[in-house]
Amino acid sequence: LSDGWRSRWGRRRPLITLGTLFDFLFLAILGWAGGLTWLFIGYLGLQLSSNIAHGPAQGLMPDVVPAEQLAQASGWKILIDMGSAAVAVVVTGILLGSKAEFAGLVMWLIIAVMFVMAAITVVGVKESSSSKVGAKGAGGGFKSILDSFRIDFRANMPYWWLIGQRFVFLLGIYGIQAFAQN
Repeated sequence: LSDGWRSRWGRRRPLITLGTLFDFLFLAILGWAGGLTWLFIGYLGLQLSSNIAHGPAQGLMPDVVPAEQLAQASGWKILIDMGSAAVAVVVTGILLGSKAEFAGLVMWLIIAVMFVMAAITVVGVKESSSSKVGAKGAGGGFKSILDSFRIDFRANMPYWWLIGQRFVFLLGIYGIQAFAQN
């Protein structure tokens, strides 16, 4: 979606901002959920809004990092992502307490950190206007979005190997996440 986004603020930053703002809403719902229904709404909403922000954030690096530095920048990004995820799991587990009595505090902390990091990204990254420039995939509107879901598996085997590798890698992380909290 962000590949075809047209805006004077660029292709990526508007969707990063929008997704992050909705993240705040759904984190608040999760933090103060009054039952299973609200927990369900908060969790599903957070997954959707996080993907609205994360997709464009992933596309931002190849847009702004020179090609000869992209591999090194990607390595650093993954190291920082995984390291901060590990620290967040441990800190969250400690702050929640044994009965999750401090869930609201944890949500406020997560919202604060997300706000600071999103602000650094949105304000600090210089991105050209895409309102007049025909961006890749732009101009087709809703049909262009639907066309982006057509998949030719054989033509994109390296991509599917990457997806499979990420699945296996993240399966290990999420598999131990519940134990790290305790």
